[in-house]
Amino acid sequence: MRLTGRLVLAVICAATCAGAASGQAQGGVVRKVSNDESAVLAADRAWGDAIARGDVPALEKLFADEYVIVSANGELKDKRREIDNLRPAPDITTHYFRTEDVAARVYDDTAVVRGRAVWKITFKGREIDNNRRYTSTYVKRKGRWLLVAQQISGNIPPPAPPK
Repeated sequence: MRLTGRLVLAVICAATCAGAASGQAQGGVVRKVSNDESAVLAADRAWGDAIARGDVPALEKLFADEYVIVSANGELKDKRREIDNLRPAPDITTHYFRTEDVAARVYDDTAVVRGRAVWKITFKGREIDNNRRYTSTYVKRKGRWLLVAQQISGNIPPPAPPK
């Protein structure tokens, strides 16, 4: 490859990496992610990691006292009921839990995160795959982002493979 071709390739690579590091592309527009957005996205990753590990103390710290979730069937659960639901149990094995297609918007001391949660569990010997959309609302209190509300969809089809 000639020097010019290498230079063009290096510029394209640098621009792509800089765009990925600076924010999310929406309609081809790349925007810079603020410190608060980064912190909210970190809190959202902490939520997913705590679920994957069955880490009840981490969830206790992340959920605000008034936390509420609307489940796929419309059921409302408060902090205690959701944590009890996520607590490790002998008849449930979590194989993985991850989030994808995650984006955050911050409005002063409130943030809205939307994404897709993908996980697999074995419940009473039966394997269950989940692929669901979620929306989470966080509030900033004493410098920490706390989860106050969530809504999760029913199972959705997995995204189509790239063409």
